[in-house]
Parts: sequence; C-alpha cells; structure tokens
Amino acid sequence: MATKSITVKEEEAFQSLSKPIHICIVNATNPVAYHLIPHLGNGKIFGSEVEVSIRLLGIQKADETLQGVKMEVEDLAFPLVRKIEIFKNSRKAFQNASLIVFLENPVEDESHLELLVKNHERYKKYAEEINQVALPDVKIVLSGSGPINFNTHVLVEYATKINKQNVVAVSRLQERRAQAALARKMQVNASGVTNVVSWGNCANDAAKNTYCIDVLSAAVRGYDGAIWGPQWHSRSLAELVYDKKWLNDEFVEEHASHNAKMIKSMKHSTSLSEASSISSMLHDWIQGSESENVYSLGVESEGWYGVSGCVFSMPVQFKDGSYQVVWGLTLNDEVRDKIKKIELELNYNRTYCVSCCVS
Repeated sequence: MATKSITVKEEEAFQSLSKPIHICIVNATNPVAYHLIPHLGNGKIFGSEVEVSIRLLGIQKADETLQGVKMEVEDLAFPLVRKIEIFKNSRKAFQNASLIVFLENPVEDESHLELLVKNHERYKKYAEEINQVALPDVKIVLSGSGPINFNTHVLVEYATKINKQNVVAVSRLQERRAQAALARKMQVNASGVTNVVSWGNCANDAAKNTYCIDVLSAAVRGYDGAIWGPQWHSRSLAELVYDKKWLNDEFVEEHASHNAKMIKSMKHSTSLSEASSISSMLHDWIQGSESENVYSLGVESEGWYGVSGCVFSMPVQFKDGSYQVVWGLTLNDEVRDKIKKIELELNYNRTYCVSCCVS
C-alpha cells in the first residue's frame, strides 16, 4: 500500500508540471474529428514538445459515441496527449482554450435562410463565451458544409476581444480538389501543382457560383514536357494547359461535382480529406510554410481585392506563426467579375439575417 501511495503521488507531481494547451473540437461526433485527432496529437502541428489536452464537445445523445472515441484515442498512446475529455457545456469546453475547431454539417431538412437565422444566434452565443473564458490569443477555425463564411463572420463580429485575424474558415480542401483535377490533366503529382487560389465561399459543398478557382498564378513541377529543369523548377500552369475549353468549362464542372460524386461512391462524407486539409492549414499557420507558395484561406476581408463586409477565401502566405493576405495578384476581368458577384451573394446572407433580427 505504501508503494502504491508513493507511485500515485509521483504521478500527481509529474502531471502538475505539465502545462498542456487546450484544444476544443465542436460537434466532435462529426467524422472529420475522428480523422483530425491523430493530427492534433502527434506533435507535427504544435511541436514535438508541446502537450495537448483535447476536449470533445457534443450534445447529450452523442455521449456514448464520444466515449468510444475517447477510449480509442487513449489506445493510441500518444505521449503528447495529456488528457482527452468529453464536454456538453460549450462555456466549460472553451475555458483557457488555445485552439477551437468548429466542424459543421447542417441538418438537411432546414432551408438555407432558416439555417442562417439559427446559426446567427448559436455563433453569437459561442462568441460571447469565447470572449469570456478562452485565451486572448485563441485560434478559431471553421470547416465543413453549409454557411461556413457566415458563421465565421458572426464569430468575428461578436468575439470582440479576439483578434479577427485569429478567426478563419478553411478553404484548403477546395484548393486541393482543384490541384488534384489539374494534376490529373497534366499527369503530374497533385503536390506538384501550386499557387491555385480558391476565391469566395469556403464550404466544402459550395455551389459553383459562390466560389472561383483561379489558376492565373498557378505553377506546375514535374511536368514531362520539352523543357526540363531541376526538381524544384516550375512552369506556369496556364501556359502548359493548351486545352482552354477544358480549363474554362470541363474543369469547372468537374470541380463543382467532385464532392457529390465522392459521397455517392463512398456512401459517406469526405472526412479524411477534410481532416487532412485542416491539419495542413494549422501546421502552416503555427509552424510556418516551408515555401513561398500561396494558399487559400477564409478571412474577414478588409477591402482586399475590393471585397468587404464578409468572410472571403483569399490568397495568403504563412510565416512565423501568422499569415498575410497576398495583395497584388494578377487578375483578369472574368475573375474580377466573379469575385464581385460572390461578394454580393455572401453579403446577402449577412444583410438578410440582420433584417430578420431587427424585425
């Protein structure tokens, strides 16, 4: 008994020295969370010496599912995962959080406008709680389907104590799907296609008229053409794709239908690729990107490229634990026109909800 008592005291003393960062996953029964948790616990995002405490926030009826997830994460035996807990109260889950990840998958029987009104109230409540209990430098990430840009904007509007640059929507999956489609056409590895920009809507199920894939600045490495160079050498994608009809028509349709085709084939959502996109973005945000490549990220626009009043997927570069919107990319008239139309569409969501709240 004496030996056991000493062992318990030693363990308690050891844990008292641990200062893990707190990570909250909202809607943790979403399949994306299942694939995201290993990325959060393996040390690649936050660093090999940073311990994490993972909080799974779900509703009452999801408790059994989350208990199963909790046990499986414990079975992974990640040395950096100090604790994994289940919460039903968002205020408690946000307490001293360094990172909050919102995973959205809207209920299918709700109309778009009904969802806007409901989410305005829900995310306003979340924002007020984050103001009160989360760390001042908390990073807030939204990903998934539905009105992701709108939800992010509500958090920016009401979480006034948080730097709005720390509240972002993930559009990297849209970007990666475009990279993959272009790589198939060029017969190169998808990682060899860079600097593709997704403008506008960040949702993984976004309608094609609410986002724009821009390849004017895109580059390709590893293309088997007449001109050869070192492995790092890249060439302009727009110059290499001679089939402009495919680029302007078929590519757009293929990208727009890609999500639905995968869901139909697999009979479930694209949770694996979404989790990977979130993880990749977080790594670049926290650790910095190893290259000068341009990526897509949903940010509260401050007039960049003529867009204001909404969260909009923009070109950014990551460096030293932060990111900067890349200003001055070359745009043609078609892309400019699409950006303006998408801005009007996204701002309509905000003005509609404001009118409903006022009335």
